[in-house]
Amino acid sequence: MQMTMTSSGTWTRRGTEGDEPHRPMHPLLLAEKLSVPRLAGPIVPRPRLYAALAAAVRPRITTLVGPAGSGKTALLVSWLRDTAPEYPVTWVNLDSGDNDPDVFFACLGAAVRRAAAAGDAAGGGNGAGPAVPRARAADPVRELLDALYDLARPTLLVLDNVHELADPRVLRGLERLLRHGPSPVHVVLSGRGTAGLRLGRLRLSGEVGEVTAATLACTREETEAVLAALDARPTPERVDAVLARTAGWLAGVRLLAAAPDGEGVAEYLREEVLDRQPAEARALLLRTCLADRVHAELAEELTGNGGAGSLLDRLVRDHALVAADGGGWFRYHPMLREALRTQLRREMPGAVADLRRRTAAWHAARGDTAGALRLAVAGADWDHAARLLVADELRLPFAAGDGSGAGGGDLRHLLAGFPEARVTGDPELAAVFAAVQLAGGDPVAAEPFLYLAERTPVEGPRPAALERSCLALRLCQGCLRGEIDRTVVKAGRELLRADGGEVMLPAHRRGVALLGYHLAVATLLADEPEPARLAFAEALRLLEGTGHDRLTLLARGWLALRTASAGRLTDAAQIATLTAAEERAAPAAATLARLARAVVELEGGEPGGAGDLLGDHEPADPVVAVASGLVRARLLIDEGEPGAARTELDALRHHPPARAAWPRHAATLLHARALLATGDPVDAGAVLERALGEAAAPDAADDAVLVGTVRLAGDDPAAALRAVQRHVEAASPDGDPLTTVGVLLVAASAHRRLGNRHEAVRLLEAALGLAAPEGLTRVFVDAGADIQALLTLHVRPEGAHGAMREKLLRRFEARAGGRPGPSQALLEPLTNSELAVLRYLPSLMVNEEIAAQMYLSVNTVKSHLRSLYRKLDVTNRRSAVARARRLGLLLTRAEPRSAAPLAVPAVTLPARVGRVLVNDRRRCAGHRGRRHGTGLGGLAGVRRRRLVRRRRCRRPGAGEDHRAEAAEQAGGQHRQRGAGGAAARQQRVRPAELGGRLGALDRHHVGGQRPGGVPHRPRRVPVDGSGGHVRTGRSRRVAGAP
Repeated sequence: MQMTMTSSGTWTRRGTEGDEPHRPMHPLLLAEKLSVPRLAGPIVPRPRLYAALAAAVRPRITTLVGPAGSGKTALLVSWLRDTAPEYPVTWVNLDSGDNDPDVFFACLGAAVRRAAAAGDAAGGGNGAGPAVPRARAADPVRELLDALYDLARPTLLVLDNVHELADPRVLRGLERLLRHGPSPVHVVLSGRGTAGLRLGRLRLSGEVGEVTAATLACTREETEAVLAALDARPTPERVDAVLARTAGWLAGVRLLAAAPDGEGVAEYLREEVLDRQPAEARALLLRTCLADRVHAELAEELTGNGGAGSLLDRLVRDHALVAADGGGWFRYHPMLREALRTQLRREMPGAVADLRRRTAAWHAARGDTAGALRLAVAGADWDHAARLLVADELRLPFAAGDGSGAGGGDLRHLLAGFPEARVTGDPELAAVFAAVQLAGGDPVAAEPFLYLAERTPVEGPRPAALERSCLALRLCQGCLRGEIDRTVVKAGRELLRADGGEVMLPAHRRGVALLGYHLAVATLLADEPEPARLAFAEALRLLEGTGHDRLTLLARGWLALRTASAGRLTDAAQIATLTAAEERAAPAAATLARLARAVVELEGGEPGGAGDLLGDHEPADPVVAVASGLVRARLLIDEGEPGAARTELDALRHHPPARAAWPRHAATLLHARALLATGDPVDAGAVLERALGEAAAPDAADDAVLVGTVRLAGDDPAAALRAVQRHVEAASPDGDPLTTVGVLLVAASAHRRLGNRHEAVRLLEAALGLAAPEGLTRVFVDAGADIQALLTLHVRPEGAHGAMREKLLRRFEARAGGRPGPSQALLEPLTNSELAVLRYLPSLMVNEEIAAQMYLSVNTVKSHLRSLYRKLDVTNRRSAVARARRLGLLLTRAEPRSAAPLAVPAVTLPARVGRVLVNDRRRCAGHRGRRHGTGLGGLAGVRRRRLVRRRRCRRPGAGEDHRAEAAEQAGGQHRQRGAGGAAARQQRVRPAELGGRLGALDRHHVGGQRPGGVPHRPRRVPVDGSGGHVRTGRSRRVAGAP
């Protein structure tokens, strides 16, 4: 048999014995098949889909697939109408009759002739049209390809309802046309699927553009527009309800707009989806529609068909409103599921109860208590539902969502119809209902159920599982209220220890793990940080493998946060790593993990990096929200915004858990830190005193650190040392690194101010040794200028802590005025002699005077200055002073001389410091004698003393160390002339008075006024905070800083 196209566009059959013409299609029917459909009702423009379709038609072939009623044809029609493409469009409406090759190719031939005629009418052709086939054509596909290549202009050929094609001859012929067709001819395949066409090679070569069913689904704005176009009065609530019920399915939106009860939806789905399926696929859909999700194994069990999984896969490919969920699971569209259940009750009413029971048993056997419970409640099988809830041991109420409502919200709605008599007479069931209320964040509504669970009598001894459940729920209720009953905490700990033998039994481990988690949260809120960290670690161990997936992630998050807060940054960073799926499963756990990473970044990362890890939304879990607020307040204090930190702390008061001991105590300490950051140590001390009076452990190490910091800010280093001394003696590498380092730094700062430099350096090096493995830096920066000075002057860059020293000095500089750039680092470390020369540069001394003060020659001072300029990367004295202040080598101008670093307590100075004072007095007298030309104080005397000093300091570097120590630890002698100016009188300055005198003197210099208000020009100004000569007029003082 051979086929030939006629000049009218129809095909005739030619047999061996003669021509057997195929009955031609009626011209009106052919015109209808080749016409763009006319759609009834309003068509809502969808620009989003117009853009997607315009991008998809750029390749030579375009597939537009989606379920019935998804708006495929409406999209194409409206797109052609609104965009008006420049090239001609040829449309072929396919149906089941096109599975006859004669009919199908006849329609395509007519479509090609119509495209050629459109091209000739537009003036783009030569009037001849496509080539007429030969008289006897053995291959109609070849003839069609020849006709397509003869088209003069680009053409768009739309094949609508391509899913109707099932004949292999038609499909293989269409594949040849698509594979070998000319590039100017764009083909759009629209339908519910293209499963019969083999397009894999074309997709691989990039010749196929696609618009999928997910793209066709209506957005909320489009749903609202469709309802408005159909006069459905789209209120926001109705739009949300329609969108939730239809999942964006356009036909469902239109049908619900016409009939809100959904009567027309069931009829449409029965006609367009269910009745079009083969018998075995139809039976599968009806028997598996009772569950929300269908597994292939469940479908095989309910239908007895071993190929049920393959049938479900085919339904997905055919876009029969069935979607694959992965792992062998499938999900029916909500409206299809409703229609199938209606049809099941109509066709097989006696099988509904049996199907529901078998489905529930399958879910329960695989640990899906929620799925089994829904089926039991839907069938009003309360006995089965009660057994499921009791056997679950409170896993289900805490299984999903956040503790403030999402976790128990669906379950609370599901159990709303449970008979009251069943709950009041069963204490184990009452405990389940209490857990549902607590998971929903309502401790008040849980109270009557807890009362029933604890007081309802039972036959025989009370089950141990019930006792564990009641204690766990009481702990959870106390956490939500912010009222931790220590008696309940103690009872929970005893029961947890007593159940150690049962922990390994699967029947008991789930309840024990639940008790362990809530006990850990209660321990934290009771202001026991280290026991809480250990309790979370134990709870995490118990929760693994129990089915408490969300609580397991929460325990990990809390453990990460407590570990980071203790300064174990490396371990915290590892624990706080969650996958994207875990973060979606437990948003509260994801928040805790971000908080832990923020603390890690705050304590050991770069400034400002921690704030980027926190979002703007408030966690739904109230306890997590309190922890988030505390971390945010700490970050704000670190960023220099204490006022915003206090606002953040005030906002925590509306959370009931904030009334517990730990949040209340932590918020008060942060309030004291905020006051301290604003320069108000008096109010900070008052707040801190109240906090310690209310604390559960008032002598905790972290509290002692803050007390010492406040005492240092209040110029009382002796009191600061007393506050931390006990913790310094008890310091151990096994303790919390952050707290231990803080204690050591406070003690080091206090010893420095008290003049005990060697002890201060020893404590600082111990702190560096503990901080380096974890990369702790923020605690050093918070310790202030004392630690910065010790790091700069007494920790050698090439020593064991050199790398940590450089890192900390960069953090100090970043805190002072921006992060350091490449030019701000020292080229080489300064020697002690260069540091000593550097201290004199802020004064008005010339090189000769500096040389006389340091017992050096002028050339040596000039050599030190040249080296100093080179290492600081400057060219003059003024730039060197500014650079040194930025690096922390000198005090900045903004720091008052009477501030805490210059305060000297009334203590007995060491004998060596006394000798330095005597030498300083003699040196002052010698310098004055040299100026006036007297004998002992002349240059000869200076040279003799220098020679003696060099002989005494023969070991290498001894002179430099002695000068650095003298400049740092020098006491003071005050030499003052009488009113007549002839006699000199010496008087000893008591160390306790030195700080006040220096402060008055500095105010004298800074203000440019004498005490009587007379302006003056100082001849010499203070060198810096580390010691040196202060000279004004004819008075001279020797000032020393610890």
